[in-house]
Amino acid sequence: MATARHLGRIPPETAAETPISRLDDREAVILGPEDPMDSALEQLTARGLSWAPVVESGRLLGRLTVKDAIATYRRTLERSIRRTTELPGDTAVFEAKLHPASPVAGKLLREAHFPADTLVASIIRQGNTIFPHADTRLEAGDIIVVMADPASEEALHSFLGDMDVSRPAQK
Repeated sequence: MATARHLGRIPPETAAETPISRLDDREAVILGPEDPMDSALEQLTARGLSWAPVVESGRLLGRLTVKDAIATYRRTLERSIRRTTELPGDTAVFEAKLHPASPVAGKLLREAHFPADTLVASIIRQGNTIFPHADTRLEAGDIIVVMADPASEEALHSFLGDMDVSRPAQK
């Protein structure tokens, strides 16, 4: 039976070739490649672990370290800050819940073609916050947080159609 200690000894370059028939998950956090970063980081810190194996279909894909997760958050935050500073000071912020019939449900963010001067700042999916990139797939049930130039507000509402659109509470 493989344990976290065993998995930690597998060189990263051979990880994908390593089949895992049985994994003892009592002492480790086992992640899948689609697990949200915030959920993975929460599991690691709750157990006082510095890394976790990423496993799919009985194969070790690699490992996620707390250091890697924090570096990813920093890069994402820096990109988001750069993008948001380009928006006007009177930028409007909206939340919209995607319904199954939404024209963007199931599409990658880059394929959704949001109106000009809008930015999807984050996605809340099943209680987890995702900081999206072009390859993030929008799913029915997602709550998207969109920032827009007030001049684009009407186009944004029209684009979003009959979705539940609201302004988040100001803090």
